[in-house]
Amino acid sequence: MMINEILIGLGILSFAMLVTVHLGFSVLLSFFLNKSKENSEKIILDISVIIPAYNEEKIISKKIQNTLEINFPSDFEVIVVDDGSTDNTAQIVKDSVQDEKVKLIKKGEREGKASVIMEGVKEANYDLVLLTDADAVLEKDCINYLLEKFGKNVGAVTGRMIIDNQNENFVTRAEGSLWEYADLVCRAESNLDSLPRVFGPISLIRKELVKIPKDTLLDDMELGIRVRERNLKVVYAPDARAYIRVPQSLGDQTKLRSRYFKAYLQLTKRYRKLLFNPAYGFFGIITLPRHVLFEVLSPILLAIVTLSFIILWIIEGPNFIIYLILVYLLMAVSVFFMGFVLFIKEKNLKNSIIDSLNITLFVIALQFYRVYSLFQEKKPAWDRLESTIYDDRD
Repeated sequence: MMINEILIGLGILSFAMLVTVHLGFSVLLSFFLNKSKENSEKIILDISVIIPAYNEEKIISKKIQNTLEINFPSDFEVIVVDDGSTDNTAQIVKDSVQDEKVKLIKKGEREGKASVIMEGVKEANYDLVLLTDADAVLEKDCINYLLEKFGKNVGAVTGRMIIDNQNENFVTRAEGSLWEYADLVCRAESNLDSLPRVFGPISLIRKELVKIPKDTLLDDMELGIRVRERNLKVVYAPDARAYIRVPQSLGDQTKLRSRYFKAYLQLTKRYRKLLFNPAYGFFGIITLPRHVLFEVLSPILLAIVTLSFIILWIIEGPNFIIYLILVYLLMAVSVFFMGFVLFIKEKNLKNSIIDSLNITLFVIALQFYRVYSLFQEKKPAWDRLESTIYDDRD
């Protein structure tokens, strides 16, 4: 009888944590969605653009062209760092780009994105660094929008991701809804001075703050936390847009989430002193634990819920399978409202429901894979997913 009570208690407690943390966080953020403050201390500095590249022969020339067409308000340079590509990426950069502002750094062996970024920073001549991915297309005025948010107490400003292939299938539509939810979350977190990350496709950061170990698995989250560790702000600029493509299959998406899970494990260990630390205000007490720690705990809690009720089913009978299904349904409802409480602030009822349903189905499916990823031993690499390579943009 004692075992039954323990299992029921574990299952209910794990379920309650899964629901209250994610849904509660969205409800809290909904009150701070449109309370942004104007920056009166705008600074304009010269900018070094760093583009990590690995086997980008299909798109690298277009990426450089897109970068050179940006409206920079001051001097700039473009540094392409080739991470040991096995195709003609480096040669294309040499042959197709004659602009003196463009520089190529070619590494002999592939070491990963974190190492590539640090290599570019070593060669950067200017105090502000724009980090952007090779497959991200930036709008011409993005730098001005980033700089509008850059004050003396700001360490980094990051922009908004727009999914270019959102309408291809259910997976990309769901991912698009997830990024729209992320946009709202980032806006509220920025207003609360608690944004914990920058985004790889478009981020402007002080060069002195770009210091990440070579084994870093999630460079954009690492950089954001490092800025906050220095008691500087990370600010979100939703008008600074980068267009990206996302994987089109659930298999590729789950590979990506498996890498994220291992990355959050790394971040939890690396920045444990910031977790629940009141010296960092709302960021340390709520935002960072929710993002970093709970990304690790979520699949573990889901596994506990599932295993607890399965064991109870074996011991007590089939009723507990019905209870488990009910728990899953309640979790799905909580995920739905997690998105809905933010979407309804910006969209009409119909679109809020559609986007919330997309997120619900997508997140629940991926959560089960993340439970599976707990038992994977292979270290995730900085791999290019085929669905993000494209060369058909006008």
